[in-house]
Amino acid sequence: MCGAKVPLDARQAIPTHDTPWTLIVVTTLPLVIISAIGILLASTAPASVSQVGGRVGPQEPSSSSSGTAEKNLTVGGGPSPKEPAESQPKKPKGQSAEEALGPAPGYNLVQTPDRSLTAEVPPSWGVETGENSEREGGSGTWSYYAGVYLNSSITIAPNLEVWYGGVEGSSGAYFVASRTLAQNYTDYELTHSLFNANKGEICASAGPYEDYDRPPYSGKLQTWYGCGADGAVVYTLAATPEDRECVVVLNARVSEEGDSQTIEHLVDTFEVDCGRVTS
Repeated sequence: MCGAKVPLDARQAIPTHDTPWTLIVVTTLPLVIISAIGILLASTAPASVSQVGGRVGPQEPSSSSSGTAEKNLTVGGGPSPKEPAESQPKKPKGQSAEEALGPAPGYNLVQTPDRSLTAEVPPSWGVETGENSEREGGSGTWSYYAGVYLNSSITIAPNLEVWYGGVEGSSGAYFVASRTLAQNYTDYELTHSLFNANKGEICASAGPYEDYDRPPYSGKLQTWYGCGADGAVVYTLAATPEDRECVVVLNARVSEEGDSQTIEHLVDTFEVDCGRVTS
């Protein structure tokens, strides 16, 4: 109303129009500051970290990088070092590592009836084991010299009929496992006398007499040259495990050069379990 007296505190009573803007500035300023800090941190973050799902963690190395990533590779297709031991395949109880893995390509695994003696043989070769291999323990067998029948016996040849017929010109091998032979004879006697007493007569010359060392086996290997009319190479071997609980005695003949690989493979891969050897 015109002419009315204005109270002394009228200035405080008049409402101001800048109050809302003041509140907006005051309340949004912290948010602006926080956002600015976030942008600054993101722009200055090191290249070795990445943000996935809101979490910050170390970046994985690229597939083309080398160094420590390659050290996790294993040789032979085995489990990686990080894989727990429980996940590794286990061989059946009572089975050797060779049996669990199987024979080499191009070979079959043969064994004696008592499963004490095994060997890898080409599928095309004939095989006889146990009683069939020992031929009733006659004078042409190791049973004759052991004084007991050796059931742990294997005979192999491309043609068994020719091998047993005594016709010169056949490759093959005959070998046994025995406790008695290990206890009663030395390696030299097993490779040079008894069953092998005539090698010096039927062979032109004696080759090297070498140590046989294929853990856990050790022994002696004698090579004979120019044996028989066909000039075959003959090997006589005596090999025992570390405790000499039993011995493997082997006689092998190479008449054809192409058969030498089979005989060498046999000498390198036979296995014996002395605890199962039967007489």
